[in-house]
Amino acid sequence: MLDHLSQRTLGGVTVLDHVTGRPTSRQVEFRSDSLEFARTNSGIFQIKSAPDFEGYVKAFQSPAPIQISDFSYEIHDNTRHFLPVASTISLPRNVSPDAVSDRVDTPIEVELPSAPSRPIAVGYTLCRVSVADQNGVPIQGVLVQALKPGTTDEIAWGVSAQNGEALIPILGIALLKTVDPGPDPDPGADEELTSSQTPIRLSLTVDATQPWPANPQTLRAGGGSLKTMTDTTNLTLTAGGNVHRALTLDLS
Repeated sequence: MLDHLSQRTLGGVTVLDHVTGRPTSRQVEFRSDSLEFARTNSGIFQIKSAPDFEGYVKAFQSPAPIQISDFSYEIHDNTRHFLPVASTISLPRNVSPDAVSDRVDTPIEVELPSAPSRPIAVGYTLCRVSVADQNGVPIQGVLVQALKPGTTDEIAWGVSAQNGEALIPILGIALLKTVDPGPDPDPGADEELTSSQTPIRLSLTVDATQPWPANPQTLRAGGGSLKTMTDTTNLTLTAGGNVHRALTLDLS
């Protein structure tokens, strides 16, 4: 006679490449003082246990109500192609089959930003940003966003490493654009093309009170302790190019 063992999962996390939005197959490691993670065959990292959830996990059929709590963890890429990030998750997740959000069977997605040393394949446009404070000291953990000028529409993003350097690989930058032929064009003439240039504006956000690694979720959420700035000068990208901008963020 075989024993039947059932255990409730607390949720799961999928690790994504911040450029492609696809799951990364890198050698990632989860670190947490409170949560225990296990990698599944699908590549999702299952949350197996959390403090005070022992009875909840074992009560597979009808778990008793339990207070929602936030738990912190870090994700580290052991190949160092991506920077580590900090993140949080609220437990328990929603176990109702009719739930629309926060479902226990839907893993949350956490994107890893590129490390400055990440090998880059052909077809990417690269934006490198150096961030320092008012005293010239490099700032780590800065969320660097590439925005469409005059809007808050994000084209791409990255995070500054411990040396203050951020790498933002960008896909989808147009290589060529059509030239306006002007008034009364020759109907038989071929359409003219020229190299395309794409302007972006850089925006910086950091919480200098928080330890390394940064938590992009909290930086995006805003708050009183955040320092922000937007570069006043557009940066021009060309497909396959490599541009660099040094910026100063006043932390005083």
